Amino acid sequence: MATTLSTTAAQHVASLSKEQGKQCLLKHLGWQPFNPELAMRQDIHLDFLHDCLMFAVEKGFSWDQVCVAVEFSEQLLQESIGKSLPDTLELFKQKSEDLGFVLASRNYKVYAEYVFLTFMRHYRLFQFVFTHDRESEVPNVQLEIHTPPSSCSEALKTAKEKRIWEYNQKYEAVEQKERDCAEQRVAKREKQAAEAIQQKEQIIKTVTDTQQQQPLNKEKVGEIIREVLQAHTSAMVEKIKGNVTDMKESLELKLEKTSIPRPPNMGQPPRFNTKPKTPTVTPVRKPKSPKEDGKKSTGSSRSRSSASKS
Repeated sequence: MATTLSTTAAQHVASLSKEQGKQCLLKHLGWQPFNPELAMRQDIHLDFLHDCLMFAVEKGFSWDQVCVAVEFSEQLLQESIGKSLPDTLELFKQKSEDLGFVLASRNYKVYAEYVFLTFMRHYRLFQFVFTHDRESEVPNVQLEIHTPPSSCSEALKTAKEKRIWEYNQKYEAVEQKERDCAEQRVAKREKQAAEAIQQKEQIIKTVTDTQQQQPLNKEKVGEIIREVLQAHTSAMVEKIKGNVTDMKESLELKLEKTSIPRPPNMGQPPRFNTKPKTPTVTPVRKPKSPKEDGKKSTGSSRSRSSASKS
């Protein structure tokens, strides 16, 4: 191992799940990160050391003994590469003297049995993995590349990003809705105006017919006035309702415009002034009284007489 495993690191690795523990062990061993699918040899190596560590922890080894067991497994694996099984057994026998002194009799027997049931049993497989490089399989596919035709060059120059194009489409849809609502309002007002004119003509016709049939009295005149007032009031109510509805639709469409997600590179969205414009007050000229006109004419006549005298 490039770096000796500390007891703190062993405790940290043992407290994690297998995948997280393997990544933590990789870091404490000083290895570089790798892709398990592309570097299967390193993944098997790391898996072997992690299993050794967890076995020692589960069997109740002290943390110092856990670190020694992992270090022993690493040395046994590295020094057995390319050797036969009898040579590896001899190597294990030589290193076992120091290992037995550290692990003590009980833990040494448990760990030796583990090594023989795992590493030694699959020794030929370990040798194959660590002595044969994996053949890299790189697919070779012939692909044809078609460039866009020259007719698309101008269109591509004026093309927009997808986000901007989608924003413009949504914005244009709301504006089209505004135009449709405006046309509907104009048609509705024209219809109301035509109905008001028709109602007015109907009232005039009724008054004329009544007057021709019999002279108008006080009660009949009052009834006609009430009908006229009722018609005028109904027309004004409908007009006010229409104005309120139009303002509500206009505000809703403006809110819909501002609520469309706007791409950051387009800057701030346009803001709309929802407050009605304050009408400008035109000054009214007061008519001059006859006295003021008389004073002005007297003053002008006096000035003309004094000028003639001089």
